[in-house]
This record gives sequence, C-alpha cells and structure tokens, in this order.
Amino acid sequence: MREGGCERERERAMERVRERKRAREKAREQEQERVREQSERKQESERERARNTTKKSARESETERRNQESDSKTASSKRVCERSSARERAQGRVHERESER
Repeated sequence: MREGGCERERERAMERVRERKRAREKAREQEQERVREQSERKQESERERARNTTKKSARESETERRNQESDSKTASSKRVCERSSARERAQGRVHERESER
C-alpha cells in the first residue's frame, strides 16, 4: 500500500509540473500575441499618418497652385486695367488737344 501511495504522489507531482509547464506556455503565447497586435497597431498608425501626410501635402499643393493661378489672373487683370486706363488718358489728351484747336 505504501508503494502505491508513493506512485500516486509521484504522478500528482508530475501532473503539477505539466500544468505549470502548460501555464507557462500559454502565458508565453499570450505575450507573443499581445506584442504582435501592438506591432500591428503601431504599423497601421504609421500607415494612417503617412496617408494623412500625403493628403495634407496634396491639399497644400492644390491650394498653392490655386493661389498662384489667382495671383496670375489678378496680375493679368491689373495689366489690362492699366492698359485701358492708359488708352483712356491718351484719348482724353487727344480730345483735349482737338478741343483746344
């Protein structure tokens, strides 16, 4: 009877060892999963930041292009007005001379 008791104790001890080993393995796998998910979130965050930066750059480029276009149109309009005013002044001088005669 004593030998059977020792055998059962030994089996229980071995089972406890196996349980601890399974628990360690499970904890290790969970930690690996946590690290993998954290890495994926970080990569997605970096990709999102890159997409936002690209969108922002595109918006800024488009805004700059529109501003330049507007500036160009404004400058062109000013030149047209200046030429028109110069013609009007010149015609006014001609009329003045003609009326002086």
